[in-house]
Amino acid sequence: MIATDEGFIGKCLELPGAISEGNTLEELKKNMTEAIKLILEEINESSKNDYKMIIEVIREDKFPITQEDELMERVKA
Repeated sequence: MIATDEGFIGKCLELPGAISEGNTLEELKKNMTEAIKLILEEINESSKNDYKMIIEVIREDKFPITQEDELMERVKA
């Protein structure tokens, strides 16, 4: 956290891109919470596609797809 003449700036060191500001510490806390939430939602959403791609590559390369696999895939989607 950095205090400036206009307020405060905060950064989450563990989560690149989670940077925000606020006129007060309370506003900074609220804004940082929102920034972190949005980044985590985006990571979660984008990782769903990665998971599906990994499963498809493994299945195509090494394992035949069975009816049970197809049913499980429908349940996950």
